[in-house]
Amino acid sequence: SALHQVREVSRGVRHAAVFWIQSLIPDDALRQSLFDLHAATSTLQDTGIGGSEILLLSKVHQNLTRKFARP
Repeated sequence: SALHQVREVSRGVRHAAVFWIQSLIPDDALRQSLFDLHAATSTLQDTGIGGSEILLLSKVHQNLTRKFARP
């Protein structure tokens, strides 16, 4: 689902760094859902909508992350 492209070096020198990261949430769909939940919660918080509801959404996000995260 990630795009990757390498362009031709027309001048100078190409330097590259390669690394891998591993998510604590191994399932792609669940990881995307948790990301979306976090993004929606953050947007609501930034707009000042829903004080106690934001706390509940944050609690759900944290509990789901703990439940599905691999150590």
